Amino acid sequence: MEIFTVFVIVVSLIMLTVEVTGIKKAIQEDYDSKFITLYRGWNVAALLNERDVRDGRVKKLLLIHNSVNLLLLFVVDYLYFSEIWFSDYSFTFTFSVLLISYLTRLLIDWRIKEVIKEQMG
Repeated sequence: MEIFTVFVIVVSLIMLTVEVTGIKKAIQEDYDSKFITLYRGWNVAALLNERDVRDGRVKKLLLIHNSVNLLLLFVVDYLYFSEIWFSDYSFTFTFSVLLISYLTRLLIDWRIKEVIKEQMG
């Protein structure tokens, strides 16, 4: 095996573990866990750590975000191991996946802030 393939496998397994643990913590509503606040922005992570958030919408939003990340991880791994990865459009696809992940995180963070503000006020 090439060293890059081993690297892709190890990173994918680590990301898979983090995402699945994040889903588990979201189901348990343990919002101040490091696995939940890992991908959140500073403001949202602080709000989740400081406030006692008991809203089902936050749980749904976190489950959606972790599920989207898992889906993107599976798509990228599939394309890498099916050797479609090295086509002409591999960089375009990679940046599209990163952009989707980033925009999803921003949208979910914004919505979590709105839900926490509604709960407080």
